[in-house]
Amino acid sequence: MTSIIKNYDFDKMLIFLQKYESVFSHEYLIAYNKYGPGLLWIDMNKFSNLNYNTKYIPIINKTRFWNHSEDLIYMKNIIIKDKSEKYYLLLMDNDVTTFFERNCFYKINNFIHKPNIENIQNKIKKYIEQKKEQKQKQEQKQKQEQKQKIEQKKEEEQKQKDIEEEEMMYSIMNY
Repeated sequence: MTSIIKNYDFDKMLIFLQKYESVFSHEYLIAYNKYGPGLLWIDMNKFSNLNYNTKYIPIINKTRFWNHSEDLIYMKNIIIKDKSEKYYLLLMDNDVTTFFERNCFYKINNFIHKPNIENIQNKIKKYIEQKKEQKQKQEQKQKQEQKQKIEQKKEEEQKQKDIEEEEMMYSIMNY
């Protein structure tokens, strides 16, 4: 297990977290208002731009979950202290799971401000559009390269054919 953690690229997790930070803080705040202090759990491998899937695990009424291990009890104690400007995430990527205590700009002195949902949705849409454009450009580039290879092959075949015809003509003339 330690070899998995040693070899894991934590930059991948941090980039993912930065990319979706506003979505996560928004989801956390909605659940925090509804269920009280808790933890937002995200499986990076099941997360998709269109239907992002997060799970909120509140401290209250989830005793069985929180008492599974010493690590979870430790996280639970941090969350119980519930600093007013923080929110809590558990990011999972295959066999690696990491606990984050993040700054939450919308949660101040137990008064929760709702973020601009439209802005968050626009960022996600823009990201999706950029990915589609990148994919289309890559596909166009591959098609162009394929087309060039085919044309190059045809030219080479034609040159070979011309050489063969020329050799044949030369041999006939010299015969």
